[in-house]
Amino acid sequence: MTQPETENNKKNDPVPKVIKTALGLCLVAGLGSLILGQMGFAKGFLLGSLASIVNFLLMKRGLQRRLGMNPKRVGVEAFFSLLFRYALLAIPIIIAIKVDQINVIGACIGIFTIQLSILFHFLLWEQFISRKSVLY
Repeated sequence: MTQPETENNKKNDPVPKVIKTALGLCLVAGLGSLILGQMGFAKGFLLGSLASIVNFLLMKRGLQRRLGMNPKRVGVEAFFSLLFRYALLAIPIIIAIKVDQINVIGACIGIFTIQLSILFHFLLWEQFISRKSVLY
């Protein structure tokens, strides 16, 4: 049995916040790269970021699905899910290696977009920037 989707669960779900932060990071990095004339880096970063976001969504869906499963089956399914997600994350690197117009370093950095957005959102935004300062 999966946890029912109540209004409170949707309100406290961090996944949309993390994805919005990741998309904002993609926009900033992509525009910054374009301004600096690094089109290949921008393409690689966006390609890696796309794979990272899809990987994150697959991870969420898989975890929700496995909550009520038989414990023996959960391990096997988690293993194959992990293999599939690793293959998904390898695709941008392989494409960047094969296509000269896409920067490999940009693709590798883009793969870490979700991790960077989690750090940015929960360590910086939630802790320092979005706190309401009280002036006396």
